[in-house]
Amino acid sequence: MKKLVTIILFLSFFISKSKAQVAISYNPFQSVIGIGADSDKQLWFDLRIATNTFIANTNLELNLFYNFSVKEQANIYVGAGVNFNPFNGYQNVSIINGYDVVVGSRIKPFEKFPKGFIQFEISPYVNRYFDSGRLRTMLGLGYNL
Repeated sequence: MKKLVTIILFLSFFISKSKAQVAISYNPFQSVIGIGADSDKQLWFDLRIATNTFIANTNLELNLFYNFSVKEQANIYVGAGVNFNPFNGYQNVSIINGYDVVVGSRIKPFEKFPKGFIQFEISPYVNRYFDSGRLRTMLGLGYNL
């Protein structure tokens, strides 16, 4: 739990010092809300929160992304991250659920809303024991504030 608090404090400090633009996304089919740094920068991160679940079962996912193509119409990126549940520590269970690798795009098709985007991702996910996994896809909307 101390490691989680340290990570959250570090990221909060990083955001406040870098004066980064914030991006918010919502993937309605997977019930996931994402809050992250400016996704138009070369390197950025995203914290995702699973909604539509009991508080004790809330999964969070912290990803670090690298944009290898930033264009006016779309960004294409790759990343990796960790999926965790901070409440698992209270049940004497590891807070780490698993790991993911992400390939995605943020398409910006709205002329009147240039900061809005449609997000599509494909993401292999493996559990913390590396003995099971799945291929995930995400589709949603977002906005750079």
